[in-house]
Amino acid sequence: APEQAFFLRENLKLRLLNARLALMSRQFDTAQADLRDVQTTLERYFDRGSRRTTAALDLVRQVAAQARQVTVPRPDATLAAIAAVNGGR
Repeated sequence: APEQAFFLRENLKLRLLNARLALMSRQFDTAQADLRDVQTTLERYFDRGSRRTTAALDLVRQVAAQARQVTVPRPDATLAAIAAVNGGR
């Protein structure tokens, strides 16, 4: 039904926004869960033969593969590197 399609698309938008916020706040497990839900929804309710759906699924898979936990350098290591560069002048 058209009204259900509207709410389905809105739900997808909210999931993607939540995944983006989770990535920015470094909550990688939450982002992965939201991306899995988006992928499941796309596979279940949208036409898999459509090029647009296939492209969207590929993008979600790429983002999920790249959205993994990375180690952020510690501030003291960064400050030590800056001091080493400044001391070498």
